[in-house]
Amino acid sequence: MDNLTLLTEGSRIYSEKRKRKNDQIPEIVFDETARREYLTGFHKRKLERQVRAKKTALEREKKVKTEAKKAAKEVRMRQIEENLAATQAMINSNI
Repeated sequence: MDNLTLLTEGSRIYSEKRKRKNDQIPEIVFDETARREYLTGFHKRKLERQVRAKKTALEREKKVKTEAKKAAKEVRMRQIEENLAATQAMINSNI
């Protein structure tokens, strides 16, 4: 590196910093109502989460219940088919 590039390197860095500083947002404006809603809404959001959790638990419970009913119905149908086959066999053996 020669002396000229070494000395001009600093001005390039400072010019980049100036560009970045000029590109920054001049001021930040807070939406006071949104801020207040966020800060005071913890309890409300917690209650919403609890309601959502209860709702999903009820849906899950309902799904398990319907699956149990379906399984019981299948078992009953199998028993009916077995009983029907047994009675048909008894009728055929008596003839």
